[in-house]
Amino acid sequence: MTEFHQVTNAEGSTLVALWERAKPTRPRNPPRDDIMAIRAYPKSAIRVAGIAERIVAGVAVDDGGHRARACDLRSDPTFRGQGWGRRAVEAAKNRARRNSHTGIELLARRSTTPVLTFCDRLGRDESDVTVLQRRLGPKRERAFAEIPDAH
Repeated sequence: MTEFHQVTNAEGSTLVALWERAKPTRPRNPPRDDIMAIRAYPKSAIRVAGIAERIVAGVAVDDGGHRARACDLRSDPTFRGQGWGRRAVEAAKNRARRNSHTGIELLARRSTTPVLTFCDRLGRDESDVTVLQRRLGPKRERAFAEIPDAH
């Protein structure tokens, strides 16, 4: 399972376990719910790879018009420094290329310093763009009001 591929139904629990090991997860944003929501949207994909039966890296990719968006980049802390994160970013870029996107954006919270540091090492530049968002549904709206970084 060293090649990145679309996560399968059978790998769902293993992917949840990766998200929980890799952090950050948000108490009001359970990984299983997010993974199900991403997988339910036909223009989204979660690309994963690993060793034996253990998923050690993954990234979600959304088709956003002429640009793709990558988010939820995760790598198993036990395997960090071995190139899994870099390969996950490449898997996201390859999917974007296959879908004829002109670019790809990696979405990361400012509070996820390790992810931002990782992106700096990859030579990514921060864009002069502000993301404005609105939570849909009362549960998500309450969670965001109580903990603004709860996405």
